[in-house]
Amino acid sequence: MCGIFGVALSEGRAAPIIVRGLERLEYRGYDSVGVATVDGGALRVAKAVGRLAEAEARIGLSLLPGRVGIGHTRWATHGEPSWENAHPLTGCDGRVAVAANGIVENHAELRGMLVEEGHLFTGSTDTEVIAHMVEDGLRGGLSPLEALRLAAQAARGSIAVAALVAGEERIFFYRRGSPLVAGLARGAGYLASDIPALLGVAEEVYVLRDGDSGSIGAGTLEIYDGEGRRVDPAERRLVVGWGAESVSRMGYPHFMLKEIYEQPVALERTLRGLRGLRAAAGALLEARRIYLAAAGTSFHAALTLAYLLPRLAGLPAHPLVASEHGMVLPAVGPGDLLVAVTQSGETADTLAAMRAFKAAGAGVLAVVNVPGSAAAREADAVLYTGAGPEIAVAATKTFAAQLLALSALALEAAALRGSMSPRELGEAWAWLRRAPRLVAATLRASEGWSRRLASVMARSRGAYYLGRGLGLPVALEGALKLKEVAYVHAEAYPAGESKHGPIALVDEGFPVVVACPEEALLGKALAGLEEMRARGAYTALLAPTRSAEADMLLYMPGLHPVVAAIVYVVPLQLAAYHAAIARGLNPDRPRNLAKSVTVE
Repeated sequence: MCGIFGVALSEGRAAPIIVRGLERLEYRGYDSVGVATVDGGALRVAKAVGRLAEAEARIGLSLLPGRVGIGHTRWATHGEPSWENAHPLTGCDGRVAVAANGIVENHAELRGMLVEEGHLFTGSTDTEVIAHMVEDGLRGGLSPLEALRLAAQAARGSIAVAALVAGEERIFFYRRGSPLVAGLARGAGYLASDIPALLGVAEEVYVLRDGDSGSIGAGTLEIYDGEGRRVDPAERRLVVGWGAESVSRMGYPHFMLKEIYEQPVALERTLRGLRGLRAAAGALLEARRIYLAAAGTSFHAALTLAYLLPRLAGLPAHPLVASEHGMVLPAVGPGDLLVAVTQSGETADTLAAMRAFKAAGAGVLAVVNVPGSAAAREADAVLYTGAGPEIAVAATKTFAAQLLALSALALEAAALRGSMSPRELGEAWAWLRRAPRLVAATLRASEGWSRRLASVMARSRGAYYLGRGLGLPVALEGALKLKEVAYVHAEAYPAGESKHGPIALVDEGFPVVVACPEEALLGKALAGLEEMRARGAYTALLAPTRSAEADMLLYMPGLHPVVAAIVYVVPLQLAAYHAAIARGLNPDRPRNLAKSVTVE
């Protein structure tokens, strides 16, 4: 993986548009970049290791001639970052160039067969076999699309491929598992691995499904399903509802900061768009057992639901890191329900959990941000968040939107079950509707505190983030943000675990952040804080108190559980951002990370 962008034009040069499209995909993370075009019937390829701007300055990617082309930003999975492994990849005779996302699980077997047939490989990446297999198909008399389809079908694993063939003024594609979207405008056709790359250029967007293949020309789109049947593109059309301004920094120095400050708007949109909430809550009540599966930041949101559901609706829920769903799968069956939480709707581990649960007879509810995504299509029911496109790799506004949607789900389940009185429900919903204003106020009030914490973290070798109750998901997310963008080792765990080993690392000046949004747990949290201070720790506390002994105290007013995590995480997001800036890092492009992890 990571980013594919292609364009076919009726006139003009494709390469400059491809470079701009790849710029919009930089948030997905990458280590090399390349562009290929068809010019006068011949293929032209330019690629390099490193960032897009560096490659453009050094070799002029946008200078390639030709009206049709594809580009790629690669995040290495198989084979080190190198010129040979950078996409687009070519075969032996220069007739084929492919850009692909995903993993070819049987690449070693396929490579061995191709080498025996006389193919010469230049790199060590798994997807180079696709280029050689397409080349084989063309030599055997197959059409470009037939050759690509057979090659991709022979490759096991998730894969999305864009291919150019010398002499053909079209882009050929195949999708299985890894995301791929198409777009059309007057005199232009587009192909991309994510919707934001098409905003402002494509007039219509089409979400391709597993098994889809086809080709894109200048304003034309052909799609065939997994059985080879021609599909009316209208069946794949998606009404996006996102403007081009959503993928612009709008004056902010970084997307991460912009998206932190967009959280009140994202929460408002989510509140207005909670369609299907009653049906989703009804599925919770009907379930024999409820499981929650997610990865990364989305798992922290799911963990918050695991705290709220028993408390508000009297329903136990079992949270799972999506990649570990196999540990409970033998016990899963009809009557069980999986709530899958995923921002992109394309996270490979979460999709694998969904498919495994469905195969076992369980129902699946997806909480997702991207319309038309695989999770949205494959789930039995969908609850959409309204965060809009998130460009920074580190999730912020999508986390807030997930928390709000999941809190609303817990409240609706409580209403259906009668576990809360009408007065209690009304009060809780009033708090939830105040969430946008509460976050906006917290952004204003915590900026100085967050900068002070950032200056401490930027100089630290490591840190602890502790939480009790609803403070634990907050602590987990705060630590994750610091690791992601500031590269400071941060460990988060339940505050009660301090004495069970971790406190051994605490010495003079070691930073310890404690998040305690619940007044009922404040006494225990303060006792744990004192244990850390007694060993020389530098302590930062977020809590509903003004009198605690801490090196840095941020008073946070008493909040209802349905909004506590949404509000408390904001200062920690800001602190991580400012710590990255203090360390001279770009928080939008953290090393080794991709926005959507679409391979297992």
